[in-house]
Amino acid sequence: NDVDDSLSQVLSGVEAASEEVEAQVETLFTTTANWNFVLVAIALALGGIFEKAKEALEERVPARMLPVIERLVNEFATLGFVGLVIEAFTSSTSSSSWLRSVSMSFLGEPDFLLEQFEAVHGGLFQV
Repeated sequence: NDVDDSLSQVLSGVEAASEEVEAQVETLFTTTANWNFVLVAIALALGGIFEKAKEALEERVPARMLPVIERLVNEFATLGFVGLVIEAFTSSTSSSSWLRSVSMSFLGEPDFLLEQFEAVHGGLFQV
């Protein structure tokens, strides 16, 4: 009976620990979802602010300056797209493994192309 009591105590301890872990995981998912919502809301707000600022600028500058404003906005869009592609290549698990696979196949070093890609990107866009 001592063995049964000890086993019962161990099982109840495991069950209590399991419930605690489940509660912590649930809290983590809830917190993560809340922060994701906040971050998306901030990104959307910044996009809206940028758009409103662009419209206000276009309304207030002389007509001869509009091509300059248009070109600046296009440059921002291009930089944003390039940044998105670079982020996909350097951060995504699937593309990083693709880049590592190519690097390993042709150069024998899995991280060489990723490091070179980051170095070139830093050199091009560092002002």
